[in-house]
Amino acid sequence: RSSDLLNQINPVIYFVTMAKFAIVASAVLTADAANATVAGKRHKRSVTVDGVQRDYEYFVSSACSGKACPMLLEYHGQYGEIYNPGYDSPAEKHGYIVVYLQGMGDGNCGTGWNTVAQGQDISNVCEDPTTMDGTCCYDSCKDAGCCTDQTRGCRWATCSDDVKFTQEVINAMGNVVQYGDIFATGQSNGGMLQHRLMTEMPTTFKRSEEHTSEL
Repeated sequence: RSSDLLNQINPVIYFVTMAKFAIVASAVLTADAANATVAGKRHKRSVTVDGVQRDYEYFVSSACSGKACPMLLEYHGQYGEIYNPGYDSPAEKHGYIVVYLQGMGDGNCGTGWNTVAQGQDISNVCEDPTTMDGTCCYDSCKDAGCCTDQTRGCRWATCSDDVKFTQEVINAMGNVVQYGDIFATGQSNGGMLQHRLMTEMPTTFKRSEEHTSEL
């Protein structure tokens, strides 16, 4: 009878539903516990992008224990490095997670970011590429064949994949903390990178704030 069949099916449905709930609850509780474990201090981590180790650090406010918090990604300027103490104090005060990403400095050109969008042609934007600032060419750009007389003077960019680096960091952070909306900020060359991130990762960030950068 149909009633007998339902009696047989219902326990199965109940078991599957409760199993799914247990998995979701476990993930949430794990993230909450992780927030509590890492809160209140700076942590150093790295990810591998295209075979290269990329470094970052993060700080989680103690107010984020047991709940999701906004997460801010911070990009330093040309020749810069990860700030310390950076935004740790305001993050602790206002209850958010801050992640500091480190740019590449290959080729003795100073640490920086790949601000040139994929497929973007900058070959005719330098009036005199031999005398303009930024004539240094990163090793990553030499390997990619991007160092020409027409581009080296105005590039101000590595050829590392900083969009992929950003995504890998976000993925890694999701394994150790529970975060909500993602924000980004950058100074100078790091601010220039914001334009590329907003173009190539348009649904990732709630908002971006640039400081002393140019398009």
